[in-house]
Amino acid sequence: MHTHQYDVIIAGGGPAGLSAALMLTRAGRRVLIIDAGQPRNRFATHMHGVLGHEGLPPQDLAAKGREEVASFGGEFLDATITDITTNHKGLNITTNDGDTSYFASAFILATGVTDELTDIPGLAERWGSTTLHCPYCHGHEVAGKRIGFLASSPMSLHMAELLRQWSSDLTIFTNGLELSEETEHRLRSRGLKLEPRAVQEITGVSNAVLVSGDQVPLDAIFTVTQPRPNDQLLAHLDLEREESAFGSFLKVDAMYKTSHDRIWAVGNVVSSHANIPQSMGAGSFTGAAVNATLAGWEFDEAARTPVQFWEDHYGAAPQVWSGKVNKVLSEVASTLTPGRALDLGCGEGADVNWLAGQGWQALGIDISPTAIERAKEHAVPGAEFLTADLTDLPAGDFDLVSASFFHSPVELARTGILKGVLDRITPGGHLLITSHVAPPAWVQDKHAHHGQMLSPSEELEFLKLTDEWEVILSETRSRPITAPDGSPSSIDDGVVLVRRR
Repeated sequence: MHTHQYDVIIAGGGPAGLSAALMLTRAGRRVLIIDAGQPRNRFATHMHGVLGHEGLPPQDLAAKGREEVASFGGEFLDATITDITTNHKGLNITTNDGDTSYFASAFILATGVTDELTDIPGLAERWGSTTLHCPYCHGHEVAGKRIGFLASSPMSLHMAELLRQWSSDLTIFTNGLELSEETEHRLRSRGLKLEPRAVQEITGVSNAVLVSGDQVPLDAIFTVTQPRPNDQLLAHLDLEREESAFGSFLKVDAMYKTSHDRIWAVGNVVSSHANIPQSMGAGSFTGAAVNATLAGWEFDEAARTPVQFWEDHYGAAPQVWSGKVNKVLSEVASTLTPGRALDLGCGEGADVNWLAGQGWQALGIDISPTAIERAKEHAVPGAEFLTADLTDLPAGDFDLVSASFFHSPVELARTGILKGVLDRITPGGHLLITSHVAPPAWVQDKHAHHGQMLSPSEELEFLKLTDEWEVILSETRSRPITAPDGSPSSIDDGVVLVRRR
């Protein structure tokens, strides 16, 4: 399965998700918005109360938002997320779009809610046209007309009181809901009509047919739905929830972060009552909060000591490297007479074990105790492993010192370590350095390795070799690799081999 890598993945391309994406992309983050194309307001032809966009079709706002996000590098995937797994570095996400997975450092859930309607024939069919849910969104358009309100709970009667603001011709269908005398008096005090008989069906343009067969003509019907948050895709993560009068929702803090350090949730999925402007504002705020968090993580990462960094690196998985010998090392060492070898930054020991298998007395050192313990578990005869400060080498001289891809995303005195090992190489012995000349094309931060990716000529310049040394190899080799998105790519490796005269 091919994996695409992003800083942030956002589930949901509505007002909240797009607003978060806009803030993040303008901050230079690589963002993917995954959207299933089922927005809550897809039944509405126009939106209201949105400053600067009064009466605009909601799909037009979404299209404009996509255009703006894309202009800053945001990417879109029309798909449904099928699985999310997390680790200490981020989240792996799979969708129904094929043999591709997606990785992100942070995830924003902005999937909204599904409105669950009372099971009355004709109600769902007219949802968003003449059966409505919000007086602030639709009240002005039906002001002074014949309005019906379908009660669903005692709490829902608050909307009936609100609707009186727009029309005095208001009929409340209690639909089996028992009202106290006090409540009935309160509603009738402003001229509201109460209809206690159960509603059989919504017919015609928008008519309520009662159980007795009587028909009450109306121009619009309002009702209060039961919002169900579309957060099922996170259910297996057991995130904290909180109960409210509107139902059970993910618990978020003031920054809209959930109980998981890498997951945020914003918009109707956590605030079912929020309208479009509120969702846009919350999404914008969340985008900024996520970017600030990412920036903090980046500084935390850079400030870690090399030992902390590489311990976390090896501790993240049961096995990090493939167990295969570095190709350049095997080609070069095969031409040399076996002696005593030292492998700097040996990791889990594949190169050292190969050298020992070729007759070398091979010692591997690394600053990560976890890597060395794993190397010792698989050591072959002639291979030895030691946890050590790379600037304080073990006693003795060496016929071959190898340093394969001796880079570090955190500050490491790489050149000093390599220069320091020169005096420990025997006459006629070799130093072999294999390194990346530059990061892969898809890596955004080209300075992530603190300038440690050098060309062969730069490597030799920094080593400042004397006439005591002979340069055997100084060349760049290109080799094919597979990019995270599965496409073919290549990377340039620098090879430097020097011999002490």
